[in-house]
Amino acid sequence: MARILLLADAGLDFQGRRAIQSLVRDLGGAHAVRSVTLAAGASAGVLNLRRLRDLRRERADLLLAWGLPALSMAAMAPAGPIVF
Repeated sequence: MARILLLADAGLDFQGRRAIQSLVRDLGGAHAVRSVTLAAGASAGVLNLRRLRDLRRERADLLLAWGLPALSMAAMAPAGPIVF
């Protein structure tokens, strides 16, 4: 069972959100899939730092980053190989 982490930017468009929903639905039964959306707005910095701390503890076999902020977060959290 592969552990897959989907990391998405808060400003992701409709097609990106739909793609993530499809991946979670289709891969969920055979693999451990977790989806995380980054925060946006005035308090985003604090919330995203907390998420980064949690991601550093978590190990994934594959990390899918959707958006440049998600890619930056994935690069700082060595959770596993990154696909952008």
